[in-house]
Amino acid sequence: MLHGPERSGLSRKCDICQERQATLSCTGCQQIFCKQDMTQHRQQLSLELDLVMREHNDLDKRIKHKMTGDQSGHRQLLDQINDWEKAALVEIKDTAQQAREQVHLLLDQPAHHLKQIADDIESRMKEEDYVETEIEYWSNQVKKLSKEIEMSDSTSIVIEIKQVDWKDLINVKQTLSKMRRTFDYGRLRNEASKVIKDERYIAGSSTDFLLLHGYGKGLCLLDGIRNNKTEINFKSDYGVYDSCWSTFLNRFIILTNKEDLYTLDVATRQVNVIRKLKSRDKKTLGSCTCSGETFLTSTWMIGSSIESDVQL
Repeated sequence: MLHGPERSGLSRKCDICQERQATLSCTGCQQIFCKQDMTQHRQQLSLELDLVMREHNDLDKRIKHKMTGDQSGHRQLLDQINDWEKAALVEIKDTAQQAREQVHLLLDQPAHHLKQIADDIESRMKEEDYVETEIEYWSNQVKKLSKEIEMSDSTSIVIEIKQVDWKDLINVKQTLSKMRRTFDYGRLRNEASKVIKDERYIAGSSTDFLLLHGYGKGLCLLDGIRNNKTEINFKSDYGVYDSCWSTFLNRFIILTNKEDLYTLDVATRQVNVIRKLKSRDKKTLGSCTCSGETFLTSTWMIGSSIESDVQL
């Protein structure tokens, strides 16, 4: 987006030619241009956008070609799901049938016990081999079974069904093959694509933000996507020695010259103190960085050791 340059007491020269008076500014690169150089600047941006569109179109063709050329691979993936579905249905049906057979067995138990008593009585009657004690035993068995039948019915059988989270039984995810990352040196340009005009230096950076600091000028958070600058309310009485971005905390970590540690939440713009650090050799800590959950520090002394015993 183009705007007229901010008015000041003295007219400003074009950032490119340094000769003609600047009449326009670019909110993207934050530079100001004369009309001639602005035209060239817009032409350069148009060429860069054309390059992006060509890369987009080439990628679109590659994706469509891959989708149409890898039908067998796609079919194999769907076949795996279909095979799992069939196997799961077989298991469900087998388990349900076993449960039905168990219900029938429990319901048939009284009749089965009664038949066992009848068979025993019939056998002994044929041989006339029974006495009072056997008759009493059979009588008690019949009465006992009669009471059990009166006290129980089909509702005494309980079906316990465990709820299954079907989403956990099958999962589809993408695994990216390990590729050797290469740097496209052809994308490097002699001229910077973006110029940040600020007297402060870069104290730390993340994927989307730059943290700027200058002695007596406080902290400033620069949004690299929207090009917005936000002054941070940092009331430490001490200067900032170093800062780094922690992907584990998703925050900037700030180290002051009094070895106080702070965090800066880029979402809320809030600064919070963590703790005070002391180096093992009692030297002043001057630099820091993060590696996963480990916070690394060192002093500015030549031959300084790196301390990595601080866990975030």
